[in-house]
Amino acid sequence: MKKRVSEILSLLGGVIICIGIHLPYPFLPQKPNVILIVLDSARADHFSCYGYAKNTTPNMDAIGRDGIIFQNHFSQGVDTVRSTKCYLSSRYVSKNIIQYDAYRWDTKAENSETVFRARDPGQLLLPDLFRSNGYRTASFSDHVFFSPKTPLVSRFEENYMFPVENISSPGTANDNNQKTEKTFSEMLNWIKKHRKEKFFVYAHIILPHAPYRYGISLPEYLESTDKDLESKVRKKFDQKSNDSTADWDSQELRCLEKLYDGNLNYADRLVGNLYGALKQLNFLDNTVFIITSDHGEDLGMHGKLEHGHAPWDSLIHIPLILHYPPLEKAGTNVTGMTESVDLMPTLADICGLTLPSGISMDGVSLQKYIDEPSEGKEIILAQRSIRTPAYKYLYGADQLFDLSRDPGETRNIAAEKPLIRDALRTASEKLRGPYQARYLQCVNRFPPKTPFHFLIGDFQIEPKSLVYRYYGKSGEENLPPDGETGGRPFLLNLNTNTSELTVLPKPGSAKPLTLTTKIPDGTYQIRLLIETERKIETIPPATIGIQYRFDPKKPFSIPSSAVLKKQINAQRLYYYLALGEIAVKDQNFFLQLLFRSGQNVRNHRVVHVKFIPVSPSAKPAEESPAPEGSAGNNAFREKTNALKALGYL
Repeated sequence: MKKRVSEILSLLGGVIICIGIHLPYPFLPQKPNVILIVLDSARADHFSCYGYAKNTTPNMDAIGRDGIIFQNHFSQGVDTVRSTKCYLSSRYVSKNIIQYDAYRWDTKAENSETVFRARDPGQLLLPDLFRSNGYRTASFSDHVFFSPKTPLVSRFEENYMFPVENISSPGTANDNNQKTEKTFSEMLNWIKKHRKEKFFVYAHIILPHAPYRYGISLPEYLESTDKDLESKVRKKFDQKSNDSTADWDSQELRCLEKLYDGNLNYADRLVGNLYGALKQLNFLDNTVFIITSDHGEDLGMHGKLEHGHAPWDSLIHIPLILHYPPLEKAGTNVTGMTESVDLMPTLADICGLTLPSGISMDGVSLQKYIDEPSEGKEIILAQRSIRTPAYKYLYGADQLFDLSRDPGETRNIAAEKPLIRDALRTASEKLRGPYQARYLQCVNRFPPKTPFHFLIGDFQIEPKSLVYRYYGKSGEENLPPDGETGGRPFLLNLNTNTSELTVLPKPGSAKPLTLTTKIPDGTYQIRLLIETERKIETIPPATIGIQYRFDPKKPFSIPSSAVLKKQINAQRLYYYLALGEIAVKDQNFFLQLLFRSGQNVRNHRVVHVKFIPVSPSAKPAEESPAPEGSAGNNAFREKTNALKALGYL
């Protein structure tokens, strides 16, 4: 058996050896402009140019016919946060460059793992690469995640953000559509204004992302007889407490798919309008125009809706359409496999960009596959999985699928094909290991200099027997029913966007909740963010109903103040409770919270704990060990200095 596994690995060996090779693109006339459009949640198999039966994307199909379509292109991540860091820095493993709560609290979200991670000094974000090569850079988005405060957007010289509401109703439809259309119109105006400069424009558009919008003409997708069903499906989708399709029937799922197709078609019209305007202005002859996505969308596959689940092809198979006339490759269909980490090196190749000293990329230029479109990568590394043209192995779930016989990935054959499973597991470990080791070697050993917060769901919470954990939407109206919670007094929502702990005090003696985690040693001011349905500025702190202590041997204390942070409406107010100062030693953070029964605390929900560093050490941050394969710490310092020269550190 070992011999056969070795033989399979030897077939994979050529792939393992060649990953990371970057070949220069043949001479092109001059450095082109670049427009990169990312359509959020756009799955490739719903594009008509990727074989979908409906004519959902006629404009992007036409762009592809004049350019290059990569038919088997795959994302590294299954949601926006986990994918952007890969395709915008050519890294398989990286710190996040945007965050789930969209910086709505004006601080960086961390957890016990990320707070100790430093940015890889050999990593460079795509806007910085263009800036270092003399390009002007600008970002445009209608997605709330792309705040100017993020490590990504802050790297653009200019950014324009028109965030849409993440709700679907007739009342928000026009406003949301106007914001998206404004994103495109402002992008076109900016391009006209900077037509004499070399520029890189990044646009992240939240289409066809859920919730699927009203106010979009859908004659081809929804017949008039579907209107009652459409209303029912929209209401059911908006009120769902999780992503399961257990209570959805096939007719409802088909209707939801039509709504998705209509939103994709709307995105196609907007992209087509921009492309047409640029064509009329003769901007396209020296512009690389790219359409892709960050991830796909589940529409009932595997019993799931939306995204963020296991890396099925419905979530990681995404479009990549590239148009650039000087390549003289119009009508090319690349059928071999490619992946998102290859986008950055491909642009560097086409544009003739020079990498700063010490900077590296994990992906490869797609030059050779453009020239030989039947070729492609033999292995794709995606989130918790490894994929070949014939098989996919989800190592986290120990699931193996034969993609030639089971493209829908419905039958796990791991037990039937142990040699293939073991070979793919070994290949994954061999390929991913160095990337993971490089990431783990980049360590922060001193406290962050700026405030940060931990979502309540990122703490270890005891006693577990008092806490009911679930995934759902925010707010009391979306709490699970009493019969489901087993009468537990605390309900912990683990949704990455809306993590919160709802307090349901019971009569009798109150029991404290203990929150523990790991953070860098140092002194911090602690703030507790709570959501409530009543104003508490004028209420004495003792009557709020929340007490705390940092030492189990000391008595509980009352918050010294409550400061309003944000008010969503009359029923949703967010306050920071001041809990005082703590000196963290041996990286151990301890906080106990006591919610007194008999107080009006039912409407309190704990959202996060904020850490404000006090008198940070003047000592410079200790450097991480030299990454594997470097020439020691001197090489490490050279990489750091290169980033400093770019203003990145």
